Amino acid sequence: MIENKTGQIIDFRQQGIFGKGIEYTNAQCRTALNLFCYKDGREAPFSMILPIIREKLWPALVTVFGLAELKTDTIVKAKE
Repeated sequence: MIENKTGQIIDFRQQGIFGKGIEYTNAQCRTALNLFCYKDGREAPFSMILPIIREKLWPALVTVFGLAELKTDTIVKAKE
């Protein structure tokens, strides 16, 4: 996204941090993962692995580390 007044590029990145969450934040992370996988033409590549992530990997990560929390970073880049 380009900021209107300064022309700087602003990038938002989200990541799930395991071990710091509660049920609500864990659900937010799972929703964010689904949104990521189904936008910008990613549906085909992720259609085979998303069920594995949801059913096997995510529960294993929660068991070992704890519930996830969604962290959003804002990165401001110089004008191009």
